Amino acid sequence: MAKIRVFQIASELSFDKNKLVSLCKKNGIDVKSPLSSVDDDLAEQIRGLVKVDEVSDTGSVDGVIRSMRDLPSISSDDLEKGKVAISSSQGKTTVNDPNESSAEKEISKKKEDSPAVETTRSPVADKLNVPETAIGRQPRKKVAMTEFERQQAKIAKRKKQKEKAQSRAERRELQKIKDAEEARTLYLTEGGSPGELADDMGVAANEIISKLFAMGIMASINQKLDMDTCAIIAEEYGYMVAEDTGNDDLLDLDFEDDEETLQPRDAIVTVMGHVDHGKTTLLDYIRKAEVAAGEAGGITQHIGAYKVTTKSGQSVCFLDTPGHEAFTAMRAHGSQITDIAILVVAADDSVKPQTLEAINHAKNADVPIIVAITKMDKPDVNPQRVYEDLGANGLIVEEWGGTIPCQGVSGITGEGVEDLLELVAIQADLMELKANPDRTGVGVVVEAGQQKGKGSVATILVQKGTIRVGDIMVAGVSSGRIRAMTDEYGRKIEVAGPSTPVEITGFDTVPEFADRFFSVESEKTARVFVEQRQARVKDQMVRGADKVVSLENLFAKVEEGKLKELKVIVKADVHGSVIAMSESLEKIEKEDVRVKVIHSGVGAVSESDIMLASASGAVIMCFHVRSDTKTMNLAEEHDVEIRNYRVIYEAIEHVEKAITGMLDPKFKEVILGRATCRDVFAISKVGRIAGCFVDSGKVLRGKEARVIRDGVEVFNGKVESINRFKESVSEVLSGYECGINLRYNDLKVSDVIEVFEMQEIPHD
Repeated sequence: MAKIRVFQIASELSFDKNKLVSLCKKNGIDVKSPLSSVDDDLAEQIRGLVKVDEVSDTGSVDGVIRSMRDLPSISSDDLEKGKVAISSSQGKTTVNDPNESSAEKEISKKKEDSPAVETTRSPVADKLNVPETAIGRQPRKKVAMTEFERQQAKIAKRKKQKEKAQSRAERRELQKIKDAEEARTLYLTEGGSPGELADDMGVAANEIISKLFAMGIMASINQKLDMDTCAIIAEEYGYMVAEDTGNDDLLDLDFEDDEETLQPRDAIVTVMGHVDHGKTTLLDYIRKAEVAAGEAGGITQHIGAYKVTTKSGQSVCFLDTPGHEAFTAMRAHGSQITDIAILVVAADDSVKPQTLEAINHAKNADVPIIVAITKMDKPDVNPQRVYEDLGANGLIVEEWGGTIPCQGVSGITGEGVEDLLELVAIQADLMELKANPDRTGVGVVVEAGQQKGKGSVATILVQKGTIRVGDIMVAGVSSGRIRAMTDEYGRKIEVAGPSTPVEITGFDTVPEFADRFFSVESEKTARVFVEQRQARVKDQMVRGADKVVSLENLFAKVEEGKLKELKVIVKADVHGSVIAMSESLEKIEKEDVRVKVIHSGVGAVSESDIMLASASGAVIMCFHVRSDTKTMNLAEEHDVEIRNYRVIYEAIEHVEKAITGMLDPKFKEVILGRATCRDVFAISKVGRIAGCFVDSGKVLRGKEARVIRDGVEVFNGKVESINRFKESVSEVLSGYECGINLRYNDLKVSDVIEVFEMQEIPHD
């Protein structure tokens, strides 16, 4: 039996789709959203409800005032000036209207003469002090505004508009004063030179140098002066000095546009999911371009954005990524550009670890999810298993009574692809995506590099405004003029509006992935922008320290009101430990701060976990698992804290103490070196000795050590002895081989021995 969606019925009847959903629920029809599908019989029933509702909304047949036609017109000016009086006498309401027609008087008289029935009084009747009659029916829960109330609302609206106009005028005056003060203020970063002060104040540099000489300061034109000295010099010329805190005025280029300037734009869609589940194959069918055929193993090796047009004529921009790492990396750079996420799940493989990561990344970004079950062309596929696995991880699809749209597709035969695009179009329509095309361009870099014969090339996804060939542009610390623009098919274009991906040439240097892109009015503005960004890079580590969340600074952030929710990523050696630790942490709620586990999983900490923690400001808590050197370096680079525990209670206690400010950060774990076991030797009276190669740092005798196997900690003890050839040594540096005795008899080849010590944190 053919099905139709609720929003299509609403469009057919020219009826509001959200009101239609409410009407269906009120009449006992199980409809969850405008995207819900119904059969033909139910569709006819809904159409009948709409017709009944339209009839009941017309006319005033029961004596209740619902429209201006039920009362003689009253001027709001007369009401405001007190010319119209509303009086009550013996249950009658009189409106002093000299222009009242005889027909209206006759109707009023008939209403007065009609017998009244006992009713429950409405709030409107109480306000006007008049009785309310009901003709054998229950009183309505909601009564439309009377004419008097309408006029009072108009009066209130006028007063509000006058107040707003007065407030705007006051703000303009304050802005003039502020601008005047701003013009006499010099913003300096760690002082300035006499030459810079002279340029800013419009005086001769020699004059400033003379004043410095009179103060006993011998300075050249380019010598750096401290802030106090600059303030004294500036004060003599009627200027003030303020420290430049690094606030980038050019960020105003990303200002919010007025509502009336916004126009509908295309949706930006990211396709995510487990590797080999058919993401690129699906996009190949959609855009009719064999991208996967030219890539290694058919796996996406680059980032690209592609714009396609559906059969209905609506355009959709697809962001094809190597995985959800790029999706999260953009969020880590403050560039959340995705409107809708398509979660790809293979019908023959169901939900996998990377699928769960993609779900958590999309949920944490608060992006609507549409599930695409791929490989439906294969025999013996079981979509019900996919529904079950998704439901177990918090995604209840519409087929099971949930709210997540789901569609089976095949990237080979094209089965269900048009229906999937229709779901994307419906979701985009419900989101009412808009942008202002008539402004300077704003976007984000989704790919950048060097190409022979072109120089620095970047793929830009325009988010707001319009960019044109010849525009001056900046992105991060790169700038230039747009020399050429091409679309995803290599065709040259001159103009690109919102939600349009383009490849741009003309940057002086290669911009970084996820940099914000702006088109600016002049080369001077671009130069200032780049200089400010370069200055910020120097102290980025200092300024970014306040954003880093760790258990040590957790209490300080709670006290400052900067943190109400501690986000945590949980990794453990077995699934049972993951569940136990996650549930225990989420039960913690102290000082109005709650703990939220945004992702959990079995196994060692991965690079994807680091990127998610960096983007979300989360702490990674591990139970009996470790991470490799590359991951640890990445965590240090992104200021992500990784905590390792052997007892779940210890982790809970640490979080509770951190929230209440009782955590004593006296010691921290420092990794001294790592060695890989290449062979195992059994020696009588000694035990098993690990023949190792030291990969990094150094291995020291007597220090704490742990054995890591496949990312999981299997032993913790001390380095009993170290041998080089036949000699016993106290330490071995990286790049050398040695024998390590840990008094652990279950050593295996490829085990990693990590040597560490607890170092005391010096007090400030």
